[in-house]
Amino acid sequence: MAVASSFGGGLAAYWASEHPGSLSGVMLLNPLPDYAERTHFDKEFWRDGALTEEGARDLERDGWLRHGRFRMGRPLLDELFFIRPQEKIKDLGVPLLTMHGGADGAVPHDTAKERTRECAGSEFVTVSGADHGFAHPGDEEFDHPETLRFRAGVFEKAPEWMEKTAWPQAGRRARGTRLIRGVRRVARA
Repeated sequence: MAVASSFGGGLAAYWASEHPGSLSGVMLLNPLPDYAERTHFDKEFWRDGALTEEGARDLERDGWLRHGRFRMGRPLLDELFFIRPQEKIKDLGVPLLTMHGGADGAVPHDTAKERTRECAGSEFVTVSGADHGFAHPGDEEFDHPETLRFRAGVFEKAPEWMEKTAWPQAGRRARGTRLIRGVRRVARA
């Protein structure tokens, strides 16, 4: 079972598709399934399929380009064109649960929904009103009552899905049950 979020969601889906039979399921939380679309094409340093002159100068001078609070160096910028989770998700071969905030300001909800629905046996859950990380918009401390409610819903759904879908064999169910009980206690707290 792989559980990954945000930028790591795309990498987890990519890895799972490259290693069939290694996992019983994949759970993605606010995943970024299309790196180039999000990190290149909507940026001021990228025009008409290439770095702008200013972007190239900034990359040469600083060694990185900014993506929000994230710094992308040349190796990452290059690899993002070759690591294409959006093309691999349909080949997972295991159940996929994607949960995504409906008001996510960091990773577009609609892009994640469109890309992950191509996987057979996938389930997509929209957490209405939630921003990235299942937070109330603007809740940097993650203590707003709505943030707690959003996260409790995620913590309820995750073990329910694992129990029903990703751990169908008795051996995995037995090991997973302890984890599921612990997650449910956290969700109720």
